[in-house]
Amino acid sequence: MVAVMVIGGFGCGNGVKDSAPKYTVTIEDHATKPYKFPEGIYYAYDVPAPGPGNFNAEDIIKKAEDAGVRLRDAWFKNCNTPCTPPGGNIAMPAKLKAAIVVRVEKEAPELLKLGFSQTTEPNVGWCAFRVSHYHFED
Repeated sequence: MVAVMVIGGFGCGNGVKDSAPKYTVTIEDHATKPYKFPEGIYYAYDVPAPGPGNFNAEDIIKKAEDAGVRLRDAWFKNCNTPCTPPGGNIAMPAKLKAAIVVRVEKEAPELLKLGFSQTTEPNVGWCAFRVSHYHFED
């Protein structure tokens, strides 16, 4: 399942600030079947514990860009409370952390200073039915 999305509310709060994006966003299902991330160099962001209004994915993306990091893709899974599969009518009670994974063109030590850690196994975690995939322009 992939759907094109208009830049709107993300994160556990209201999500997005108004600006001209340098990317497009699609919504992907990483839970119904195994998701294959493209080859590349990956970093995962250590997202704070869930809570309403305290996290904005675009802020983290902007900080990475401002640090001079050339992002190719980013995936963001919102904090889910509760977890409900698409078309489901039963919600699984869960309070899950949000997740951000980015793919870069080359090693980016600048990301380590921003709270990222390099990973060889990109993953957005459990209950990833609605993952925002940011596709960055060349």
